[in-house]
Amino acid sequence: MNERPLPASLPPEPEQATQAELFALLARQTVLYTAGDSSSVPVEVAEELLRSIFFTLSLGGNAGGAAVRLAAGQHALALLMEDCDRLLRGLAAAPPPRTNQAYRDTLASMTGYRKRYDRLFFAHVVPADIDYPLAWAVEEQIQGICYLKEYLRRMALENRLLRLFGAAETEALLAGCGPDPDAMSLNLYEPVAAAALALTLLHEDPAPLHVTDEGRAALLRRFTAYDGGALNHALAAAADTLVDRCALNEPDDRAYLRRAALALAPRINAALSAGRLDGVFPSPLCDAPKLSPVWVDGAPMPDEALRGLIAALGECRFLSDKAALVTRSVHALRDLTEVLDLCFWGEECDALFDWYGPHACLALLQAVQQKPDGWASETGWERRLRRYLLHHLRR
Repeated sequence: MNERPLPASLPPEPEQATQAELFALLARQTVLYTAGDSSSVPVEVAEELLRSIFFTLSLGGNAGGAAVRLAAGQHALALLMEDCDRLLRGLAAAPPPRTNQAYRDTLASMTGYRKRYDRLFFAHVVPADIDYPLAWAVEEQIQGICYLKEYLRRMALENRLLRLFGAAETEALLAGCGPDPDAMSLNLYEPVAAAALALTLLHEDPAPLHVTDEGRAALLRRFTAYDGGALNHALAAAADTLVDRCALNEPDDRAYLRRAALALAPRINAALSAGRLDGVFPSPLCDAPKLSPVWVDGAPMPDEALRGLIAALGECRFLSDKAALVTRSVHALRDLTEVLDLCFWGEECDALFDWYGPHACLALLQAVQQKPDGWASETGWERRLRRYLLHHLRR
């Protein structure tokens, strides 16, 4: 195998490993990878083998030469796999009261990681298909089995909070996040934590996970009066209170919930300009917007109010809250088309049309037909609108 300079795309060379040592390790790994049939492989494979060597050496400590540290790193990988097995057993034994398809698919993929993980040659590759988004995503620079262990640790941490609330309350809250919450790639922790934090701020029992319109109005008045760092302080204090009340005793529970609470601050600040907190604190199904089957075109919003609404919609995490903001604030087709142009993408458009129903969507189609020839939105919502109406006409 001919030596060549290390590719620029590879990670930095491990400390205390010379390039000669790395090439020797790569040559050995190449022979093992090809079962002794060849001392050379395609460049792309060689780069992946070298990335695996770098990653394994990073776990092998500083004692001995590169070959010794590679062996130590491979032993460390085996121990990390045992940690993942333990975390997976814990997740299987104590699931949250409600899950969704992304959660189930991701957990199933991670459960079979041993069949996919090649710690000898591709240790840096994450051995699972992960579709379920965590509230606090694992950092991209974490690799291989280390990524999987950290993901499992954070999932278990999120589940500890989720298990504190009843299945019916959780299901109602998630149902308010969109027409089909099971099919949505939705993190379960975020809406539950947001509702529980809001109720804690209101000095109410968080168990129902039900923040009413009156509760949101009270929080809006309170947040509007804050200045400086008062909002962050109040959110962090609410997280501490909730952790203590729920007896979440693991060391990281408090830090994780505090981070989730502080992540609400920029969304709250954006929502204050629109004068509503619908996009921050989710509504359970019973509070989902009740939409009129017939659209009555009304007066357009002032430009400043429309800009504030668009900013608030950009901070919404849940489709139900986007729908609530739109249906309560927009009363003119002109404004609705502008909001759709900027704030609704892909399947969100289809779900919003479901909220409105075919009669209101017919009025929206008339507005589209009045646009100049060749007009097209950036989000493509008008094409989805036509498909939606065609589907209902065929039915």
